[in-house]
Amino acid sequence: MNLYSAGTGYEEHFPCKATTYKRKKYGQHLHNNITRTAPFANREKGTMRDVVNAWKVLYKARGWSKYAPFDTKGGFNQPYILFKAKNVTDPEKRARLWKKARPIAPGTKHPMRRLLGMAGRAWSFIAARIPGEHMVLNKTSQVPAFIQQSVAELSSKGEIQTAVRDIEGCFPNMPKNAIRLALRDITHRLKEQLNVEGVWVPKWKRSIDCSWQYQGKEGSWVSFETLLDIMEFSLDHAYVKMPDGTLWKQKHGIPMGDPLSPGMTIGTCAWMENEWLKTMTEKDKEHFRARRYMDDILMVLVRSPSWDTDRFMQDFETSHCYWPPLKLEDGTEDTFLETRFVIENNQATYRLKNDNETEYRIWRYHDFDSYGGYTEKRATLFNCLRKVASYASNDAQLLFSGAAKLKEFEHLHYPAGIRRFACTILARDTCNSTWLKLRKHQ
Repeated sequence: MNLYSAGTGYEEHFPCKATTYKRKKYGQHLHNNITRTAPFANREKGTMRDVVNAWKVLYKARGWSKYAPFDTKGGFNQPYILFKAKNVTDPEKRARLWKKARPIAPGTKHPMRRLLGMAGRAWSFIAARIPGEHMVLNKTSQVPAFIQQSVAELSSKGEIQTAVRDIEGCFPNMPKNAIRLALRDITHRLKEQLNVEGVWVPKWKRSIDCSWQYQGKEGSWVSFETLLDIMEFSLDHAYVKMPDGTLWKQKHGIPMGDPLSPGMTIGTCAWMENEWLKTMTEKDKEHFRARRYMDDILMVLVRSPSWDTDRFMQDFETSHCYWPPLKLEDGTEDTFLETRFVIENNQATYRLKNDNETEYRIWRYHDFDSYGGYTEKRATLFNCLRKVASYASNDAQLLFSGAAKLKEFEHLHYPAGIRRFACTILARDTCNSTWLKLRKHQ
């Protein structure tokens, strides 16, 4: 991606501010953002070709060629910064969080891109199957079921309350020593408890999942030792090429743009959680439930005279769980990922998060009059409404959430006939007459 394309997108959405946001300022902001959030060390000698040629020798020596070829024409991508929509759509919030942008360094030109992609799939497979106690949530769609289950298990113990937290700067601030310890310990426990030695990774098809067992020549068997070796290389050799041509090496945190990054994040945080949970009494564990998706945490806990809720939360928030410099910050209390929820009188209601519920604020989908195909547009409408149905806790939430989503597509000029047809299909597929009520108002 071109360095200034992020600036172009910004100009399109906020023309009143874009006139003062020139390329020179963007370049300076990129430099400041990267050096502040993910400390880099400037490379003093050599060129990108020198690094690639050195890697080629190491690649062959470690026998990685049997998994994927080394791209001698590869190199390093130019980083850019990405603004979070929630931090820039509101003018007051934008002025306050102007410099809180994400540095992005895609690895599409990396000479070891295919090998790192395979290793990334393997580590993500491992991270979804970590043994022991932890807070890992593998899919955002699992949030409603988690809330319902937690309320059912805790409602008899006292008044239920929730806490939403973010691990601030999780990716750029993750200690590398913790990553190394965590992933080595996880693979050791997998060997002991599941008697597995590695992961089979499909070579081409994304529709085929990885496996603990060898599944044939369509994939490659990668041992834990090899995966750990690739992980060490990834941590120690994360480079970016700055706009002026200089190379920077990332010193701290999870490598930006690396396919291994999701598995590193999930696995390391899960390992820290496991170590923290080992220090707890069974009484403490009986009074709370918690899930984490990447760096977002939802905790459901009980306020009871027999349990010190405030002491527990203070220990957790002072990051007795996560290693320094990681620390927690408050999230949006009634929203977690894609779920908006309320717990009153120990009863939970929830629905799909939609920032356009009360007014049209954020553009998400193609306008019906755009150049996209009709089949694609209809599929988008149907999939969105199915998601609304899967996240609604009851008919009242479905009615409210469905009406808001249909209104959003009406704003995008989707014909009433298509919206009514979609409601009919959803009523048939879900056996819920609420969709027929929604159809009447289209």
